[in-house]
Amino acid sequence: MRYFRLATDCYLIEGEVDAAIYDLSRRRLWLLDDRAHALLRRCEDNHPLPDALPEAEQACLDALQEAGAGYFDDRPAYVDKLLLHQPIEMTGIASAPPAFSRADWAITGACDLGCAFCPAGSGDLAWLGCETCLRRAGGAAAPWVPHDLERFAGELELLGVKVLHLRGGNPLLEWDYLQRIVQAVRGSPLGLLISTPGTGQEPERILALCEGGCVRLNVVLFGIREEATRTVCGAGGAQAQAAPLLDAFAGAGIPCYITFLLTADTRADWPEMSDYAVSRWGIRPRAAEIYRREAPPGGRLRHVGEQVKPLRAWQSAEEFFFRVTANPCAHGRFEIGIDGKVRCCPAFEQVCGDVAGDGLRRALAGDSLYDAWALSKNKIEPCKRCALRYACLDCSAFEIAGQSDPAIKAAYCPYDPEPGPARAWERDWGEPDFVLTWRLPDA
Repeated sequence: MRYFRLATDCYLIEGEVDAAIYDLSRRRLWLLDDRAHALLRRCEDNHPLPDALPEAEQACLDALQEAGAGYFDDRPAYVDKLLLHQPIEMTGIASAPPAFSRADWAITGACDLGCAFCPAGSGDLAWLGCETCLRRAGGAAAPWVPHDLERFAGELELLGVKVLHLRGGNPLLEWDYLQRIVQAVRGSPLGLLISTPGTGQEPERILALCEGGCVRLNVVLFGIREEATRTVCGAGGAQAQAAPLLDAFAGAGIPCYITFLLTADTRADWPEMSDYAVSRWGIRPRAAEIYRREAPPGGRLRHVGEQVKPLRAWQSAEEFFFRVTANPCAHGRFEIGIDGKVRCCPAFEQVCGDVAGDGLRRALAGDSLYDAWALSKNKIEPCKRCALRYACLDCSAFEIAGQSDPAIKAAYCPYDPEPGPARAWERDWGEPDFVLTWRLPDA
């Protein structure tokens, strides 16, 4: 009798209808059709192979062995799968301290634009809205301000925070306060990132603020034509102010970032926007998007390319297991809202603490923030039923976990893990060096 088992660094991950082989060491994802899935499932359950194995199934297993993803044996094999940690969860005094890396801080709700979608409401889905100037609905009338900026910056440094992201609103409208914050962190390991539509100050003043490398600017654009930005922002002049600012940064050789905030009106122009930013400023921009529930049915976020999820290979086995056990996007970060409340990130509504009332350390002492860090796709619907869950880096799933509206789910993900006509192995995922397909012809 012969048997076949996947190698110790290869995992058969199954969804409700589809399955995939995750090859950790060689950083490959094999999508299996139904026949290949059934074959590998029998093998992993240590069922013996028939003496006369069909030619296609024999070729499949031979190819897996040649690729280093499995092996034949003459007896049942019990494989100790690769693990990088003990399957024990330590709590209390045995727990490792939280590894903070980034803090988002909304320092103002003021903005000189009139975007119809801002502040974002409960009916909106913002993809990467945390990287823009998009405000949360229901913010405080007056922003929370720490009593001692230097002490607050020191507390962030002691926590291990590497990046302090200032957002709003438009932080440039709070110019004196912004300068005080910059002064408080100058000379510390904290890097300062400011997200702004680029309006409200002269380029020369902003350049001076960012000299020395301590401060980076993230300029949020809404289009590359003034008429488009006027439609989106409800006011003219945004593009006319932001473009000279970026020209000045490019001329001075000071690095900065560009993020286009797309809407249903500008989504189709994203390729042109990206090419324009590269050709004019030498910067490859990011895309964020706001999606409204009242949008026409069938609308999809631009980031899924109408049909493709953002699948990405893990860079190491450590990263793969991190995806299995945690939220890779939110882990290590927290947001201080304009109301002084702590949340996991600007996209999350759940309050985890109150800096304004309790101070920073006590606000971070509860469990809810760290529960959000540990909210992996193994734990949320519908991702936990999807075979692609450890290859997909779409963070929108965490924001809308638990929502029952199928239109919202369809907006951020074109693939449905439930039974239906569309199957994972039948799609082109746009990552030919990472996502491979194994199809066995019908017997």
